[in-house]
Amino acid sequence: MLQFKRDRKFRKQAELLELQEKVSHAFRTIDKLEKGNDSFATSISIFLGLIGGALIYGAIFCFLRDRILLFSIQSVLGFGFCALPYFVHERITRRKKAGNEQLIDEQYDLISEVCGRARTLWV
Repeated sequence: MLQFKRDRKFRKQAELLELQEKVSHAFRTIDKLEKGNDSFATSISIFLGLIGGALIYGAIFCFLRDRILLFSIQSVLGFGFCALPYFVHERITRRKKAGNEQLIDEQYDLISEVCGRARTLWV
């Protein structure tokens, strides 16, 4: 009589689960490093934009009270602080990425190594 049932028991399942957890941890680490690049730069840029907005807001009140010199100074500074966040964000992001690039590459190397070991378990 023929039986078409496969043996579904895998002897090295514990090792495979351990390797899977290592890969999951490496992916989470990569995700945290990549998100960390942008969050700090965004917060600094928002802060600088708020300062620019406050300076422009103050410049409007100086204009309404006929203080033209103070209006000119505050409006130039305000518009400068409104344009500055873009360049600051790019610079901070570029520096963070350069610093984290090696760590991310190490995590990808770890993933490649673990996947190679998991493949040998199946063969």
